[in-house]
Amino acid sequence: MRVLFSTVSPASYMAPPRLGDEQINCGPDWENEKKDGRVISFRTPVGAYDLAALAARLPPEQKPDVVVCLADASRRNMPRNLRAFKCPRVLLVADTHHMQSPLTNMLNYIAAETFDRVVLLYDRHHAGIFRTAGVKNLFWFPGLTFPHDDATVKAARAAQRQSCVAFVGQTGKFHPRRSALLSMLSGTGIPLRHETVGQKEGLRVYGSSLIGLNTSLNGDLNLRVFEILAAGGALLTDRLTRESGLDMLFPATVGIFLYNEASELKEYAFRLLANTVVTRAMGEAGARWFDEHMSAECRQRDFRRLAIDGIQPAFAELGEVKPYFSGDAQRLKKVLPDYEATQERCRTEVNVTVFLEDAVPDGLAALYATMPRLKLVNAAQLSEPRDLLLTSSEVNRRHGTGVLLQRYFPSADTFVCLRSMSQFGGETDFGGDHFDLGRAGLSTENRINLLKGILGKYQIRRILVVSFSAQDFAYALIASILTGAPMGIFIMDDQLVYGKGGSLRNIAKQVFERSRLRLVISQEMKEAYEKCFGLPFAVMPPIVTSVAQCCENCWQAKLPSTRHLVVGNIWTAGQLNQLRELTRSGRLSLEWIGGAHNYAWMPSDEGLECDGIRRLASLSEPELAARIAKMPLVIIPSGMLDGSEDNEWITRLSLPSRMAFILTQTHTPMLVLGSPETCAARFVLTLGTGMCCSYEPGAVADTVRRMMEPETHAGLVARAQAVAGAFVMPDAGDWIWRSLAAGRPEPAPFDGIYPAGSDLLSRQDASVISKDELADAQEPKVHLPLII
Repeated sequence: MRVLFSTVSPASYMAPPRLGDEQINCGPDWENEKKDGRVISFRTPVGAYDLAALAARLPPEQKPDVVVCLADASRRNMPRNLRAFKCPRVLLVADTHHMQSPLTNMLNYIAAETFDRVVLLYDRHHAGIFRTAGVKNLFWFPGLTFPHDDATVKAARAAQRQSCVAFVGQTGKFHPRRSALLSMLSGTGIPLRHETVGQKEGLRVYGSSLIGLNTSLNGDLNLRVFEILAAGGALLTDRLTRESGLDMLFPATVGIFLYNEASELKEYAFRLLANTVVTRAMGEAGARWFDEHMSAECRQRDFRRLAIDGIQPAFAELGEVKPYFSGDAQRLKKVLPDYEATQERCRTEVNVTVFLEDAVPDGLAALYATMPRLKLVNAAQLSEPRDLLLTSSEVNRRHGTGVLLQRYFPSADTFVCLRSMSQFGGETDFGGDHFDLGRAGLSTENRINLLKGILGKYQIRRILVVSFSAQDFAYALIASILTGAPMGIFIMDDQLVYGKGGSLRNIAKQVFERSRLRLVISQEMKEAYEKCFGLPFAVMPPIVTSVAQCCENCWQAKLPSTRHLVVGNIWTAGQLNQLRELTRSGRLSLEWIGGAHNYAWMPSDEGLECDGIRRLASLSEPELAARIAKMPLVIIPSGMLDGSEDNEWITRLSLPSRMAFILTQTHTPMLVLGSPETCAARFVLTLGTGMCCSYEPGAVADTVRRMMEPETHAGLVARAQAVAGAFVMPDAGDWIWRSLAAGRPEPAPFDGIYPAGSDLLSRQDASVISKDELADAQEPKVHLPLII
């Protein structure tokens, strides 16, 4: 069978599959090439062109038996005049899951041309859209564009595989979710092999790795799935919708593991790497499936049947495709632009929510349900009272604020979560409905309208604001006015007194004045904020909700410690350099648990190791407690407060959340590096559970020696055991809500350490809103323009 293959991609990027005994490739990125007097390929114009006119130049013996056109949303390859061909004409539909108006443009192209077969490659979940638009002869052939022959596949399967998770592909601004997931894996210490290489070399990467990772761009069943299976790796890929066809392709014996959230991905990766024999067997089962169904001979045979006889491949039945709106193409045409816009949002955001009113037809709900990263909320759900949470970024375990919120509110399904920006590619580990408010250059009026559009659909009963940035305060003020719900605010990190947010104090004070409850994370922050704003605040330190898995410190003086443990995130290059200078002296070496962020300034693990710092994998809390309990002490890096550092605003008033964890779960002594006036140092010195010294190597070595003296160590542990109960409160989240309702802190275990102080109400009832306040939100006295 002679095939004329017109494609949008060059051979160097997405090489075309071999579909016929003889094949001529053409497209805007191909060269005019002959071999032994026969045409191998030829160049076409970019965009629309008359393919029949170009094919007429071919010699008679190379006239095609089948014409194949691969087109996608880029519209760089749009062959025309297909009706001039007398042989079967096949359209391969690629990538309708991203770019601008991909479905509308593809449907318009199909309507304007003559194709005998329309084949979906990666986006089976769009089959209902094509059927509703009246497209006939619709087929699905996943993996058809796999470009390698059988010899290449078998050569890629290495006898020995690296015990790692391999990913081949691009990252960057066009792949925010993928970038966030790879960063997360790297930060946990999971051996990650990330390569940006061509398809053939990529196959070798997967073939020499135990696990192959795939994360779809936007709900598509992409080619990487088949590359990993072909290479014999265990496939770890994101879960797609039922309409994608992923669930129906493979039997249970094939090595496929599906994840929804980042936490599931991490759990699977650890589990698969820990059970290499089983994992390898699953990968081998996947390779056998590929050989049976998708060898080069199978692909050519099944494509020939599809093109000539219209027979769907047996391994990938398209099945009955029901049209939306009872096949009303005009109705589809009206709603498709909104669908495409929402689809593009799903590419850049992890949590996208669409509200469905009671009158919405079932067809529209079914249409939107084809997007795996979309959450549909119906009117009945909206009528239930909801809690509003406003934060700076995503709630997840990659920063202390997220850890505490997860701990305090383990059942978060009633929350509506608004965030001012996305720092982790939209990754959230928190229930409820999530909305990213990050919009550059929004006016005050637009911000108000944005929140009206979201909050107007909910019954908000109360608000908790965990603010940090300028936008947080602006949105908190707007939300309070729009909903009339009682509001509490919790400041965990300072930006207003010692940070760069001094100009925000005006808007922050208005938010504080509206709040029935004002919480801060440390006594030092309470004193600074009460002095700055003239309002009372209450302390809620980092706490734990359970000590069921407590691991008592078991270190003994007879057990020498050659390495010491550093726990916590390091937020700036300057802070990390202080540790590196300490370890370069050779007086001690460190193991660092933390660093969930791979900043541009972060050295490689090898570079840190050369300086005496070993970066360890992220551990679960039980694993972390068990590890810490074996150590004589834990080092907490803080600041010197001498004007030479770039993060004093963090270290002066903020109390690292891990310190309460170490105290309550292990009773292990803590050594704070930095000034005794930092919040972290005052915590251990006041409680008598640790010591503090500068970063000077001699001072550190001397303090470590003193803390490891048996009598001193026993005293520090005993003191930790005596005070730990003050930082354990099983109902922490409920305590916050009870305190908000009362307008003052309710009794708490930590009252003996941090007295609750006076009534926090700044007026008779901060939840009562005057009739004119909503309109006043745009008046100068609210000062929202300062935030733009």
